[in-house]
Amino acid sequence: MAFEIGGPQYGLRDGKIGTWDGDGTYSNTVDIYGIRLLGVQLNVTSNDAKGDDAVLATATRVEKATVRLAFLSVQANIIEVISGVATIESGVTKSRQKVSTKNPPYVGVAGQAFAEELNGDCHLFVPKCKMTEGFEVRFELDAFSIPELTLTAVPDALFLDAESYPVLFVIDQNSTHVNIALPPPGM
Repeated sequence: MAFEIGGPQYGLRDGKIGTWDGDGTYSNTVDIYGIRLLGVQLNVTSNDAKGDDAVLATATRVEKATVRLAFLSVQANIIEVISGVATIESGVTKSRQKVSTKNPPYVGVAGQAFAEELNGDCHLFVPKCKMTEGFEVRFELDAFSIPELTLTAVPDALFLDAESYPVLFVIDQNSTHVNIALPPPGM
């Protein structure tokens, strides 16, 4: 079996994150330096219609998605985007962020993996998500700091599928490498 355009994907080459502006654009877009993980899992609700000692039908609704993100080192610009908390800088030798109980903003996130056997790549774009659980900054012996967080993606009516349903995420496969952007070209 031959691989499709943009596959098989190997590694995670690049990532971007930016504040969702509510109009299909993103501000404060930054590179996720040292991106290590970007994953999306659909969350569904389903119910079975039972009768005659059998399941006669199943209803399934996609509600939202869970997004996992991990990157190398504590990066002030990324924490600023995901938390909405500005970085207080006092010169070139120090910066400080006071992460508080402020409600986090919606963000968009995108990642890129290169194809290992072909010349293309694959992009994953999540247009509207928000930190909803598990943002961990951890330092430990004999290890690099790898901040991780969980975001929840909700449908974005500014980006629609072919049947006019709001998009949770987009997978773009390309036959050649395409620069990653928020939003992807042609959206």
